[in-house]
Amino acid sequence: NAIDSIVSSQLSSVLNFVNIPGGLSKVVSSSAGFAWGYSGNDVYSCQLPCSGNWLKSDLSAYSINTILDIAADSSIVYVLYRLVSGSTELLMTEANRQGVWSSIHVPFDANQIFSTHTYLWAQDPNNAKQMCPKPCTTNNWISSSESTVKITSSTDTHLYGTDPTGQPMQTDETLRSGWSSIGGFGDTKVSAVIGSDNYTYAIDTTQNTLKYDGKTVTPLVTAGHSPFNLTAANDQLWLS
Repeated sequence: NAIDSIVSSQLSSVLNFVNIPGGLSKVVSSSAGFAWGYSGNDVYSCQLPCSGNWLKSDLSAYSINTILDIAADSSIVYVLYRLVSGSTELLMTEANRQGVWSSIHVPFDANQIFSTHTYLWAQDPNNAKQMCPKPCTTNNWISSSESTVKITSSTDTHLYGTDPTGQPMQTDETLRSGWSSIGGFGDTKVSAVIGSDNYTYAIDTTQNTLKYDGKTVTPLVTAGHSPFNLTAANDQLWLS
């Protein structure tokens, strides 16, 4: 089951994806030493290197109707979710599993979140964007006027995305420099760009995964798995 099979690998010259037992919609990892993911309305974590020993978080205190997305940095894991009432909320806790959960309101119908060094970005289905200065505990959301490019991933320093024509794009973490095209992919139309410290990955419109090292674009062999969600962090790729 390609969507529900979670695999990880070190970003070496030869990528060997290893199947990790579990059925999760998306997985992110933190330098705090844990991988985090969600399935349905449940959030799980696994100490790295993860062998499938996922621990379910107790979120019974929150009236979660739908979990929408998950993101993590070196110290915090963020979970975007929706209440039965339709309100969009953000859960957060320490990424080392030592903290307690807290929740704040998200002031628009976001369905995705992205973590950079200074901000947590939220985006809705129409590509409207708002950023919250970390640790994002005061609910101080700042709106962006840009809604043309769809953010698909982030690193500490950059946001990555695609424009309406399928061109891969990047900008700084504040979006102040504006979006610029990522060269190297030629005329290939992409549906997602995944940034990392060493490479830029892209998923084209036929679900093929590509790796760009700054000079050459090569196919990324995914052991027959079609990538539903691909994340990169801390020298690891996670594919669900």
